[in-house]
Amino acid sequence: MLSFIRIDRKPYRWFINQAHRKLLETCLIGQEASVYESATKNVLKDNSARTIFPIDFPEMKMIVKRYKMKNLVEILKATFISKAHQEMKSAAHLLQYRISTAYPLGVMEQRKWGFVTDIFVFLKKIDDVVSLKEFLGQSFSVESKDNLMKSLGELIRKVHQARFFHKDLHIGNILIEPSSVKAETPDLYLIDLHRSSIQPHFAQSYGVYNLAQMVYSLSIVLPLTDAYRFVKYYRELDFRRNIFRDFIRMVFNQAEDLRHKHWRSRNKRCLKSSSGYARIKVRDKTRWDNVFIDRRFNCEDLFGLIDRHDKMAAQEPDKLLKHTDRRSISVLRNGTADVVIKEYRYSTWNKILSFLGVHPAKKEWFSASGLNIRDVETVEPIALVEKHDLFYTWVNRSYVITKKADAQPTNQFLMRNFSRPIKDKDALGNKIRFFRQFALAVKRLHQKGIFHYDLKANNVLMRDDRENKRDGSNTSLISHLSSFLFYFIDLDRVSFNRETTLEERVTNLAQLNAAVTDVVSKSDRLRFYRFYSYGEECLPWKDRKDIIRQIMQATVKRHHFWPSQG
Repeated sequence: MLSFIRIDRKPYRWFINQAHRKLLETCLIGQEASVYESATKNVLKDNSARTIFPIDFPEMKMIVKRYKMKNLVEILKATFISKAHQEMKSAAHLLQYRISTAYPLGVMEQRKWGFVTDIFVFLKKIDDVVSLKEFLGQSFSVESKDNLMKSLGELIRKVHQARFFHKDLHIGNILIEPSSVKAETPDLYLIDLHRSSIQPHFAQSYGVYNLAQMVYSLSIVLPLTDAYRFVKYYRELDFRRNIFRDFIRMVFNQAEDLRHKHWRSRNKRCLKSSSGYARIKVRDKTRWDNVFIDRRFNCEDLFGLIDRHDKMAAQEPDKLLKHTDRRSISVLRNGTADVVIKEYRYSTWNKILSFLGVHPAKKEWFSASGLNIRDVETVEPIALVEKHDLFYTWVNRSYVITKKADAQPTNQFLMRNFSRPIKDKDALGNKIRFFRQFALAVKRLHQKGIFHYDLKANNVLMRDDRENKRDGSNTSLISHLSSFLFYFIDLDRVSFNRETTLEERVTNLAQLNAAVTDVVSKSDRLRFYRFYSYGEECLPWKDRKDIIRQIMQATVKRHHFWPSQG
């Protein structure tokens, strides 16, 4: 059992590991200025929550975490129970149960008027390790992978037997020594313990939540079969088969909930300053602009593009891609790439709604970011600009700037390629592949819980990648099947849910059926539905006639009739 003692050296308060008291008193206590100097050099990680940096002494190498306190609430929390103290306490508890983690050396607090204003935790550095997330991105043998999943399952089981609940458990918070992978039990270390607790009684819900976190993080880099194997190695020996079946169903359902929660959390970052986005307010004498921008894009270029768009709309409206009373769309050159600027002009009602932060441009910006996060193809969003009056908080106009996709509307591709009768097998195979990929793209959209309220054919851009593969090299079946890419656009009416309902799926399929060009025959449309519905529980094959009837009824309401059999 590790023991810690308190040493006061105003304005600093130290809590140090008694076993290393001599080393810490010699190298750190009384030399706090050197700690602050090291915090600005050789920084390993720096974000809004903490800074991590090394301190090396001949006797020992250390990793130091400096936790940031941005407001009064965090100062009050740190005064009574800080993240640094929680990490030190948790590490001592795990080591007591022979669970590998970073060895805690001590905590340094800086206090003012009794409140903690700055805090550091000192840990012994673990040499020759990488994060499990980084390691799993490499190739290694099936046997080594099986041993790793077994060791990982046993590690999490030992953690839970120690009544320890890690609230942020994922493969990025587990370190592995690569040289130990070939051994029967690889060396694994659990880290980042500041969000954890020691429970008096470890409930099953805690275990399910931790396993779901691990399954979700593993599924990003490994097949679900490996995640299932991990849970299988975790289970207790007295688990009966029917109990384990229910248990693993709970874990995977919880993992899917975590996936959607993570998507929602990441999606919200596009509306505030974060590591990937910046929020900027620009004011002058007559108005003020609110800008949300991808940090990879230059803000000065942004206003230049908007001025060019406004000038084109005023002087040369014929050059615009689209121009109505409410919207204008232009394509402009920016350096070596084209960008699309979509301008929204608002009615009085929309201006009133903008008081609540709701307007079409903001919805499109949010939705484009959401599709990108969910790995659904769409145009890449660059910035959202809201233009306000000086004395009113409503939005007068707004602009969404995106990269131009090298693609064409789906109907345009269909007219160019399939308007004539098909006579050879290669052309027929190409047509079937097209509808298969189109159906899978829409299916993927719905599987991610995304519902597009206006999913017509021209709101899906299509790119044919076959030209890039005609280089004389041998191409595999997979490359042929993935030769078409589909981009969903016009995203100001999109919703994100846990799952899409049957009614929403029918609505989208009817929209596509009504809007697609008549060169698509009835057999092609049925083929599209067969590819789309394959393997979907909510679209069983035995009910296909009833579902197709619903799609047809919705299609007829949109004043569309199917073409003759072709």
